[in-house]
Amino acid sequence: MVFSLRKESNPNVPKNLLGFRRAERQMNANDGTGFDFSMNDRTCEFMSFYKSSTYGFFKVYVTRDGKITGFAYLEEGHGEAIHLEPRHIGEKEAKEFARALQKYADDLKKWDCNIEEIVFKTRK
Repeated sequence: MVFSLRKESNPNVPKNLLGFRRAERQMNANDGTGFDFSMNDRTCEFMSFYKSSTYGFFKVYVTRDGKITGFAYLEEGHGEAIHLEPRHIGEKEAKEFARALQKYADDLKKWDCNIEEIVFKTRK
């Protein structure tokens, strides 16, 4: 969901750069999801890093008012960030997403983990 924002909303990101990244990580170890969502009005950042360094390639988060937004860093630690065009998902969905992150990452002490390690249980 979050990283689908990468290419479709931002055609100025060269395709060849998308292959130079590592896995996406939820960067929740500093404050945690609950704090960020209630105090900073957004989730913790989701980061994708360059394979060749520790520099971030994409930083994306979900805002309390129901938008997915963030920044792209195309010059591997140099130059200015490009603001990604926000996508509206809805306030209710943003709150549900934050609650799920809290339950399936923070509460299980999964800090700064690969987002593929977070197993979300769906409601029936």
